[in-house]
Amino acid sequence: MACERENKRFHRYGLTAEQWDAMFEAQGRCCAVCKRTETKSWGWHTDHSHRTKVVRGILCDGCNRALGAVDDSIETLIALIEYLQRTEHGTRD
Repeated sequence: MACERENKRFHRYGLTAEQWDAMFEAQGRCCAVCKRTETKSWGWHTDHSHRTKVVRGILCDGCNRALGAVDDSIETLIALIEYLQRTEHGTRD
């Protein structure tokens, strides 16, 4: 399974196992977003821009799914943050 994942990573992103590991080490061996050091059963995800195909970092399953759910939309993420800020204490506009 690890070998298959490494082959897929190389063909998709051009990253060797050593390069991926160096990237993960450089970000503290944790999720680049939430900083968790463990992830769910799907394992670590190599995050990349769907527009440029450039690898951005390594994410936990939850953060990877969150970005995918909003199609990497900064506007949607800002709207979600504003929504949480607006409704956190039971107040709504």
